[in-house]
Amino acid sequence: MTDAAPLVLDGGLWRYALAFYAAPGASAACLRLQDEAGVDVVELIFALYASRVLGLPVDRALLEAARDDLGVWRQDTVLPLRAIRRRLKPARTDCPDATKEELRRLVQQAELKAEQIQLALLEQWARARPGAGGPASSAMDAVAEVLALSNASPEGALSDAVGTVVAAAGAAA
Repeated sequence: MTDAAPLVLDGGLWRYALAFYAAPGASAACLRLQDEAGVDVVELIFALYASRVLGLPVDRALLEAARDDLGVWRQDTVLPLRAIRRRLKPARTDCPDATKEELRRLVQQAELKAEQIQLALLEQWARARPGAGGPASSAMDAVAEVLALSNASPEGALSDAVGTVVAAAGAAA
């Protein structure tokens, strides 16, 4: 992919993600969906953006194609950085807290940059697909498709988090 078009890191999907996260309760709801249902929050935000902004029908086929084409980035960068950041969270006996927290902050910044790149890759990928401007999925349908890939349901214990995410999607669009 070295000869690919340069990525626009502060493109529409990145700005959408920032607006989405600024909505009340969005961050906590996403963390809950990530921790309790295994949802890829970047994929969730992408699905909402694709449906609400790009006008793409978000279904299992679209999400699986995105995973197939771009999943290596998440696997090789985002997830290892997240794992390191989380391992640095508890108190440690082998490193002073201030030093550990400084390292954790740097790893968190790297994780955020890796997610920003993932979002830019997803936006570039989606804009090259046919079907934009067609019958878009609703925010609820997009969330349900992402949850289905994680074998989770939008009802039950996660319904309040799902409702918060859907409201945040509306606020961000």
